[in-house]
Amino acid sequence: MSHLNLTLLGSPVISVDGTPFNSRVDKAVALVAFLALQGPKLHRDTLMTHLWSNSDTAKIRSAFRTAISRLKDSVVSPWLDIEREYITLKTDSSLWIDVKEFQDNLEKSRSHLHSMETACPVCFPLLNRVIELYRGDFLAGYSPRNAAGFDDWRSEYGNILRSEYLNALERLGKGYYQHTQYNQAIQVARRWLAIDQYNEEAHNLMIRSYASNNQRANAIAHYRTYKNLVEKKLNIAPAEEITAFYNHLLVGKSLPQSKNAPLKQPTFILLDIKNIPELWARHGSGVEQVLQQFTGLINDNLRRCGGRIIKQSTESFAIYFDHGQPLTCAINILRLVSETRWGIPDQLSVRMVVTSIPKDQTSYPENSPELLSYHQLLQYASANQILITEKAMEALDFPLASQARNLGSYIIPGQLNPIKVFELVHPQLPEADSTGLGDLVHSPSNLPIQITRFVGRESELKIIANLLAQNETRLLTLVGPGGVGKTRLAIEAINRIKDPQTLGIYYVPLASHRSPNTIHMPIADALNLSFNNPGDLITQLIDHIKHRQLLLLLDNFEHLLPATPFLITLLERAPGLRILLTSRERVNLHLETIFEVQGLPFPQNSDDPNFDQYPAIQLFVQNARRVTPRFTPQPEDKEPIIRICTQVEGLPLGIELSSAWVRAFSCKEIADSIQKNLDFLHTNSPDIPERHRSLRAAFDHSWRLLSEEARRTISKLAVFRNGFSLPAAEHVAHATPDMLASYVDKSILTRQSAGRFLMPETLRAYVLERLKADPEEYEKLLDIHSVYISTYLINIMPKFASIHGGEAIKEIQQEAENVRAALNRAMDRHNWALFAKTIDPLMSYFEVQGRSRDGRDITRSIMTRIYELVGTQQPRIYHNLLGWDGWFSFQLGFTQEGLKKIQSRLDYSKSQGDLLALPFTLMLLADAHSRLGDNNTALGEIEQCLETGKAVWTSDIPYLIGVRGHAHTLHGLILLKLQRIEAARQALSLSNADLITSGGRYGLIRLMDGKARLAKEEGKYEESRTLRLQALDIATEFNDRRSMAIIMNNIGESFEHLGDVQAALSYVYRAEQIGDEIGDRQLLAVSNNNLGYLTLRLNHPAADAIPFYEKSLGMFRQLDNLYGTFFTLRDIARACLLADRLYQARGHLVEALHMGIDLQEPLLVLHLLSVVARLEAKLGCSAQAVQFCTIVLHHPQASATLRQEAKSLLAELHILFAGEAGKKPDENQVTLPTFDSLLAEIEA
Repeated sequence: MSHLNLTLLGSPVISVDGTPFNSRVDKAVALVAFLALQGPKLHRDTLMTHLWSNSDTAKIRSAFRTAISRLKDSVVSPWLDIEREYITLKTDSSLWIDVKEFQDNLEKSRSHLHSMETACPVCFPLLNRVIELYRGDFLAGYSPRNAAGFDDWRSEYGNILRSEYLNALERLGKGYYQHTQYNQAIQVARRWLAIDQYNEEAHNLMIRSYASNNQRANAIAHYRTYKNLVEKKLNIAPAEEITAFYNHLLVGKSLPQSKNAPLKQPTFILLDIKNIPELWARHGSGVEQVLQQFTGLINDNLRRCGGRIIKQSTESFAIYFDHGQPLTCAINILRLVSETRWGIPDQLSVRMVVTSIPKDQTSYPENSPELLSYHQLLQYASANQILITEKAMEALDFPLASQARNLGSYIIPGQLNPIKVFELVHPQLPEADSTGLGDLVHSPSNLPIQITRFVGRESELKIIANLLAQNETRLLTLVGPGGVGKTRLAIEAINRIKDPQTLGIYYVPLASHRSPNTIHMPIADALNLSFNNPGDLITQLIDHIKHRQLLLLLDNFEHLLPATPFLITLLERAPGLRILLTSRERVNLHLETIFEVQGLPFPQNSDDPNFDQYPAIQLFVQNARRVTPRFTPQPEDKEPIIRICTQVEGLPLGIELSSAWVRAFSCKEIADSIQKNLDFLHTNSPDIPERHRSLRAAFDHSWRLLSEEARRTISKLAVFRNGFSLPAAEHVAHATPDMLASYVDKSILTRQSAGRFLMPETLRAYVLERLKADPEEYEKLLDIHSVYISTYLINIMPKFASIHGGEAIKEIQQEAENVRAALNRAMDRHNWALFAKTIDPLMSYFEVQGRSRDGRDITRSIMTRIYELVGTQQPRIYHNLLGWDGWFSFQLGFTQEGLKKIQSRLDYSKSQGDLLALPFTLMLLADAHSRLGDNNTALGEIEQCLETGKAVWTSDIPYLIGVRGHAHTLHGLILLKLQRIEAARQALSLSNADLITSGGRYGLIRLMDGKARLAKEEGKYEESRTLRLQALDIATEFNDRRSMAIIMNNIGESFEHLGDVQAALSYVYRAEQIGDEIGDRQLLAVSNNNLGYLTLRLNHPAADAIPFYEKSLGMFRQLDNLYGTFFTLRDIARACLLADRLYQARGHLVEALHMGIDLQEPLLVLHLLSVVARLEAKLGCSAQAVQFCTIVLHHPQASATLRQEAKSLLAELHILFAGEAGKKPDENQVTLPTFDSLLAEIEA
C-alpha cells in the first residue's frame, strides 16, 4: 500500500512513499491542504471561493476544472474522491498529516489528569513530539497567486498553530523545571526564545533553570542579556519578579536542592471514617481495636509514600505532604481499607479530600483558613469517595490508570468563592456510595431545580446553547406568550451548556417585581450583594460585576420594559456580562438577539407513524401518567389528543392542565370541553387577544372541572407571592397536604425544594382575576395573609438566636415577597398593633445578614409610608424605626447622623417610660461609642442598659435572656478595651450563662471573640486562636459576613502573636475582601490598618505599608472615627520613620497630638511619645528623645506595655547617644510637663 504524507508545518511538502510530489497545478498544495484540514469532504463552491479571487466566475470554474483534471492524473489521485458536487480526501491509515499528529499529541497531553497549563512526565514525550513536528510556521513561504481567501485562512490557521506551539514550549519547559530536569528545561527555553525573544516567561525559565542547575554565572549573564534587550528594544524595565531573583543570586544565594523532587505546592489529605457513630453504637469498645489497626494502616502508607500526620482525632486525620506521592497514598489507603478484615461484621466507610495550598500562605499548615474550610467539604463526601480540589489537580501528577471525574463547582462554607471539585477514580478503588456531594450548594448557579423531565425542543436547546456560548451574544431574549415554556426552556438550555465559560449563572425571577426603577434590587438579591455602601446603588452593582464573567437569567421581563436603559448600562460597563431574558415582548435593542419560542410540535393526524415521538404528545402522556401511572393513549384517544394540542396551540402549560384530567374524563370529553370554552371566548370576549385565547380556554376548562371547595382553596393560595410553605397554605387557605398534592397532579401547583409550592405566574394572574370579582372576599383574604405572615415574622425572631438561626434566615429569604406584601397591607389597614411587633424581627434579619444599606432603605420607605397614611400619629413606631435607621446609618459610615437618631429614640423611650425599648437602645448606643473608641462613654451606657434591663429581662423568656446575654458580652468587651480584666471576665461569665440558658447560638459569635480577647490578654495565644476559629464557624453558619470579617481580622492578630505572619495576612486579606463586598467602611479601615502593620512585620519595605495606612486613615476620617484616626496617624508615622520620611512622620504626629489633647485623653498622648522619641532620635535631638521616653516611663497612666516599650527605647538611646546625651537622667528629678507645653515643644 502506498502512503501519502502531507508536511504542512514549515515549507510544505507533499510526498508519496517518500517521493516529493511536483505538480503542474499551481494550487495543488493549497487544495490538498485545505481539504486535509477543513474537510475531508468539501463542496466545489467552497474550494473555488477560497482558492480563486477572480471576479469572473467562468474563469474560476475553468481554472478549477483544469486543476482537478490534472490532479486526477497525478500520484495523489488514489486519495481523492471527485464527485459532481463534492471533492473528498480519503483519510485512511495510508494518509499522514503532520498538523493532525501535532494536534492529536497536544490533545492527549491536555486530556491527561491535570490542568492544561502544566505538564508531567507522561506528557513529556507527547510535547517533545509536538515541538519536533513544528519545523516552521504553517505553510511557510507558500502563497498561491490570486487566492485571497486561502491566504486569510492560512494566516488565521497558522496563528492558531503558532500559539499552540508556544504553549507547548511553555508547558514542557516548566514541566521539566518542576520535575528538576534542568538541562532539558534549558534546551526548551532556548527554543522558546528563538521564536519569541521578548517573552518574559521564557527568560524567567532560562534564568531559574541555570540557577537550579548550579550554573549561577550563566543565570546572571542571561539576566543581563535579557535586561539589555527589553530596555533597548522595548523601552521597559525587566519584570520585578525576575529582577528580585537576580538580586537573590547576586548575593550568593542558591536554590535548595533535594534528592527527592518536592511537590509544587504543599498538599493535604483530609480523611475520616464516615460511619464511626454507627460502629460505636453497634460494637462499643470493640471499635477501639479497629481504630488502632486503622491508624497503623495509615502510618504504613505514609512511610512508603511520604507525608506526615499533622492533626488527628479519634476517627479523622489531616496528613501533610511537601514531597512524595499523595494521590498514590490516598488510593492505597482506600483500597486497603476495603480489603482489610477489621474483626467486626461491618466495613469502615472512609472518605477523603485532597487539596493543595500555596507554599507561602502559612507556616502553620494545619491552621490555614483554606484548609479549615476543606474540612467542611469532607463532610459532604460519600463513603469510599476521594475528592480532589482544582488546586490539587494543577499541582499533582496522577498515578497510572487514574482518572478524575469533574463534579462541578461548589460553594464551601468559609470560602469566599466557589471551587471546582473532582472525584478520583481508579480501577482498584471500591465504588463510592454516591458520585455527588449531597446537599452542598452547587455553584456558580442558583437555577431552580426542575423535578419533572424536560420534553422535546432539542433543536431549540442546541441553538440557544450555541448562542449563549458565543461571546458576541450579550443579550438573548426568548420571546413568546405566557405558558409557552420560556422559563423552563431557558433553564434547560443553561444546564446543557458544556463547560460554561461563565464564573456565575444567576436566576433572577421578576414576575412579582413591579417597579422598573428598582430592578437592580432583585438582581442584587440573586447575586447575594448587600448595598451597604453610601454610594449610588447601581454603581455598586456595576462595581460588583464589572470584572466578573456572569450570565443573568432575567425571567418575566415584559412588565419592566422601561428598565431597558438599565440593561444597556449594565452591558456597557460589565464586559463579562451576558443576559438571557424571557419576555412576552422584545426589548428592542440593537444588540438584542431574538429567539421566538413557539408551542410544542404535534402531529396533524392520528395516522402519523411517529405519533408518539412528537414533544407535545410526549408531554401530554408524561403529565397524564402523574395522575394515572398506567395511562397509554389508545387508538380512539389519538384524535382527541391532537385536538387538545391544536386547541392550546401546543402551549406546555395548556397541555399540562388538560392532561391532568385524564383520571376523571376521557380525552374526547376534555377536547370537547376546551372547544366550548374557545367558542365562548370568540363570541363573548373579543377583548382577549387571539394569542391568549387558547391558554385562557385551557384555564377555563380546568377551572370549571374543579369542585367549589377546590376553587375557593386555590383562590386563597393565589394571594401568596413567589410560593408558600405547607403551614402557610394550611393557615391561610385551609389546604391539607392531600389537597396540595392533588393540585400538583392537576398542574395547578408545582412542588419546589424545601417543601414549598408555587403557582405558575400566568395561572396565578388568572386565578386572582377571578378572585377580585368578589372584592369583599378578596380584601378579607389579603387581611388573613397579612396577619399570618406578620405573626410568622414575629414568631421566628427567637429562632434567630438559636441553633436554628441559619434555617430562620433562609426561611425569611424565601418569604421576602410575602413579607413585603403583608407589611404594606398592615399599614394600609392601620393595623399598627400588629405592625409594631414586626419591626424588630425584620430589622434583626437585616442586621444578622450584614445588609445595612437594605435595612436603612426599607426603614426609611416604611417611615415615609406611615407619614403619608397617618402623619405623626404613631410616634412609638416612628421612633423605633428611627433608632434602626440610626443604627444602619452608623454602620454605613454616617456616624454622627446615626448617633443622633439613636439618641432621639433613647430620649423618646425615656419620656414614655418604655422599659422594653430603653435597654435595647442603650445597648445600640454603647456598641456605637465603643466602635468609635469612646469606651468610657460606652461603659456608662452599657451599665445603664443592664440596670434598666432588670425590669424586663425575666428568667422565663429565652429570647429576652439571650438579649441580656448580648448586653453582658458587650459589657465584657468594653471592659477589656479599658484594661479592666477581672471585671471583663465576670461579665463574659454572666453572658455565657445567659446564652446557654436561652439556647442563643448566634450570641456565641461575639462571646467567643470576647473570651479570645481575654485569653490574649493573659498570653494564652493558642487558646485565643482556637476560640476565634470556633466563632468564625458559627458566623459562617449564619452567613453573617460582617462578623466573619471582624473575626478574621482578630484571627489574624492571633496568628501574628503566634509568629505565623503569613497566616495572619491571609485572614486579614479575606476580611478586607468581605468588607469591600458588603461596603462596610469601618471594616475596610480596620483591615487596611492591619494590612499595613503585617506588611511591616514581614520585613517588607516600609513604603509598601504606607498605602494601606493612607487608605485606612482616609476611611476613618470619612467615618468621623476620632480614635481610629488617632491610632492610624500614629501607625503611619511609624511607617514614615522607617521609610526615612521624617517630615511626613512629624506632620502625622503633631496632628495626632492635637487630637489626643482635644479629647483630653492622656493615655492616647502617651501612646505617641515613643514614636515622637524615635523621631527626635532620627533628627539627632537626643536629649528630647530621652526626655519623652522618661515621661512615659514615669507617667501614672502608662500601661505596662507602654512602659516596657519606653524602657527598651531608652536603653537604645543611651547606647546610641552615649557621648552626647551624657549620663542617664536622675529619674527622681523628672518633671512631667503639661501636654500643651509638650505639644508646643514638638511643634517648635
